[in-house]
Amino acid sequence: MNILRSLIVLTFFPLFFDHVTSQYYQCVNPQNTYGYCVPYSSCPYIVNILKNYSQNSEVLSFVRRSVCGLDKRTQQQYVCCPVNQLKPTQVNQQAQDRKFVRVQPGNSIQQQSTQQSGISQHQQQQGTGNIHQHQQQTITDLSSARLTKCGFDLDNRIFGGTKSNINEFNWLALLRYAKPGSSMPVFRCAGSLINNRYVLTAAHCVHPRLLQNTKIVTVRLGEHNLLTDEDCQTLNGRRLCSPSVYDVPIEEVLIHENYLPQSLNQHNDIAVIRLARKVQFNDFVKPICLQQDKSLTITDLLGQTLVVTGFGQTEDVQSSNVKLHVSINVVENEKCNQIFRSEGRKLGNNQICAGGNYNQDSCKGDSGGPLMKLVNKNGELFWVLYGVVSYGTTPCGIEGNPAVYTKVDQYIDWIESKLKA
Repeated sequence: MNILRSLIVLTFFPLFFDHVTSQYYQCVNPQNTYGYCVPYSSCPYIVNILKNYSQNSEVLSFVRRSVCGLDKRTQQQYVCCPVNQLKPTQVNQQAQDRKFVRVQPGNSIQQQSTQQSGISQHQQQQGTGNIHQHQQQTITDLSSARLTKCGFDLDNRIFGGTKSNINEFNWLALLRYAKPGSSMPVFRCAGSLINNRYVLTAAHCVHPRLLQNTKIVTVRLGEHNLLTDEDCQTLNGRRLCSPSVYDVPIEEVLIHENYLPQSLNQHNDIAVIRLARKVQFNDFVKPICLQQDKSLTITDLLGQTLVVTGFGQTEDVQSSNVKLHVSINVVENEKCNQIFRSEGRKLGNNQICAGGNYNQDSCKGDSGGPLMKLVNKNGELFWVLYGVVSYGTTPCGIEGNPAVYTKVDQYIDWIESKLKA
């Protein structure tokens, strides 16, 4: 059976082909491997297995389940092709050209385009654990860049479950609060490490009027399980343990000047926290990249898979002791406005509405935590921060009720203006 006939067989499964697909959107194949939806002829992986294993029913079943759409105009079928089987030029150029940045205090935000051959790195002093003032350096050896590349973790995969691996989403920061006279600080919100001195979070998590007599005291980095001092996990037969967490005091909290704490709309719900000292990156503590393409509209994001991560922390509830994550889809702002109209809320262009599936929204994340997207850049995968968890319905996780996130790219200039060395 030749390749074309093998794929013609797939058309007996019309469920996969009842719409015109957008070329090269993100997908997850039946093996839970991240990929792009591309013409089958552009995916050597699928072409090869059909060529060599066309009589194998399990293989054909896998290919059927890999189908992600049909171009009705050309009748070209599309499959979810693993990223490592694609050339960078095969990936949607529009997605490739999206700009994302790693932020450095005291310097302009460094744009990383697809034409760059290297990656800038924080120059580190070897042996002492101290970090020098930031210097630009071109890195061509991936092994030496692993410790400092933004949005890079040891397990760049999207899973169907909600528990995250110990080496995933290592920019997640937990905000620790204390009340006067209490010896029991608690975690109530989260944030995202954006460089070795700053954490991005939601303004409602740190605004004095909303905190009342509670004070934010430290930021925790490198946490996976709140119940254990040493976090370990067996992955692929190898026991992996993270170093001790960082509990870093806070030097300064900078809230967006136009944030109104009592406003129902919660526009400009964003803040940056300056840590009292620089933190040293390792495999379990790294910064996330920032989405800074201001031309990116909600329409551009429709149908895209984004991920929210955290411990299920809200202002009122702690739902998990282990880091969680969940994949969600972006919802049109107008549809979201219809849902929140009864509460007197209205979304602006600086907000993203996402989620709405049963038990899959920012219940699995934290207030102030990250809404992220996995981006292919020159054949490598990087997590990019698209949103900050702002608010949702109560109780959360109700079918048809999405959550709202502050849209990060609308605040890049503001973020940069607050950073200092």
